[in-house]
Amino acid sequence: MPFFALRPRELRQAPMPRPDAAHLTRDDIRRVLIACTLALLLSGALVYFLLTLPEAQRDGAVTAPHVAKPAWLEIQKPFRLFALNAPEWGRDLAYTAERHRDGGGRRDRLTFGKFGVSAWLQVTLYRRGFENGDPAPLFVDLARRAGPAGLVVTRLGQPKPLQTRLGSFHVGDVALARATGASGQTTPCLGFRSAEGKVLEIGGFACGTPGNPIDRERLACALERVDLVSAGDDAELRAFFTGAAGQLGAACNEESTETPTKEPAKPTPGFVVLR
Repeated sequence: MPFFALRPRELRQAPMPRPDAAHLTRDDIRRVLIACTLALLLSGALVYFLLTLPEAQRDGAVTAPHVAKPAWLEIQKPFRLFALNAPEWGRDLAYTAERHRDGGGRRDRLTFGKFGVSAWLQVTLYRRGFENGDPAPLFVDLARRAGPAGLVVTRLGQPKPLQTRLGSFHVGDVALARATGASGQTTPCLGFRSAEGKVLEIGGFACGTPGNPIDRERLACALERVDLVSAGDDAELRAFFTGAAGQLGAACNEESTETPTKEPAKPTPGFVVLR
């Protein structure tokens, strides 16, 4: 029997080994504290992420993505506020109008003919409401007007003033082309915009044909023939046309003398305002 062997009684009375507290070093305690700190930080970040999630709608339709609404709305079957008696531009008149969504301003557009096929005249009359509108340079303004018609302005000459019964206009030689189609094909036109436009802003394009270009006298006659049909409760607009009433200018008188008739040319009546 070995010398260090324990007898059964001595084995039963031998004390059980206790854990050595000194075995847990300071480095181990530091690691435990770091792990606990990281666990707390990650738990806090997870709770914050869950709290900031948008609340799901209950028993409701899914919200559609935000879509910017157009500033101008087309008026279906608009009541015609203006008229233009221009038989030399043809009888085919397209009349459209649109209303500003927020400010309440209204734009009426009169279009004669077909661009690139026959003589083409487009006159836009803008009665501003409460919407904001900073005056743009003439080239930028004409480019904006050409866009809805599917056209682009490729060139603009130096604008010159044009006096009419409705006030002074800035008129420049422009080259218009279709936004889509054969490149390099342009049509010479006149682009115009009222110089003041405090009460009514008038602008647009006048285009002829290769054999019959549009001159400023013909444009002036067309602008002077713009009439007011009804102003409703707009006293300022009514006063604008009432102050411009009278005989047509020299350009329209020259056209009337060239018509083959034995009767003397009668003066064109003033603007008609229906109350």
